[in-house]
This record gives sequence, structure tokens and C-alpha cells, in this order.
Amino acid sequence: MSSYYRAMASPYLRVVRTEIAFPTTDAMEKECAELCRSLDPLRRGAMLYDSRLAVGRQDPEFEKALATWYPRVLAGFECVVILVSTAVGVMHTRRFAEAFGKTDVVIAVTDEVEAVRLVQDRALRERRRSR
Repeated sequence: MSSYYRAMASPYLRVVRTEIAFPTTDAMEKECAELCRSLDPLRRGAMLYDSRLAVGRQDPEFEKALATWYPRVLAGFECVVILVSTAVGVMHTRRFAEAFGKTDVVIAVTDEVEAVRLVQDRALRERRRSR
């Protein structure tokens, strides 16, 4: 996908944010646009978004740009399980989900086994519904 994201679509959609930091806000926006284009044909059911390797940034310009892209990345998914490293990451993710009215879609967890279980459960339900 890119040096910033990796995606795997089997048996469920998993997007991994790599450890490479965005050098600028413009670079982040360009990569998010590309990520959204890549996700477009896959927007349904559940996605696991693993952000544990991501280098965090809290400067206002980055936060503002992220706020623009956050709902675009999540659009179309019934459930997005976001895997983070810390309890602070869970709180930060929940804050964004609340700000964009996505608390019914976003689940933030720190445990990979739990994240995979949640996404697989949703994927299984989606397959049963589509039969």
C-alpha cells in the first residue's frame, strides 16, 4: 500500500499504520487520501485498524487535519476496531469517535486477541447476512 500503511483483506480487513512518521501534515493528508481510495471497494462489514506502531502527534495543525480524515477513513464500515498501545490511546480514540458521532462504529482496545475476535465476529455475521 505505502510506507505508512499496510493492508490485508483476508480473512478480514486489517490496516496497519507503520512506525514511519508523517514528515508534514500535507504528507499525512496525501496518504490518507490514498488510503481512502484503497479502502473504497472494501467499505462494508468490519475493519481492524492497528495503530500501535504509529508515532503520535498532538500539534494543533496535525490534529485539525486528522479530524478531517478520521470520518472519511471510517465511512462505510459497520464496525472499526482500533488497536492502540495504551489506555491513553483508547481514551484519545474514544474522544475522536465521540466528536464525530462514531461511537456506534468504533471500538478501541489494547489487546490484539480481543481486537481480532471482535473483527472476526463481525465478519462472520456479515457473511451470514449476505447468504
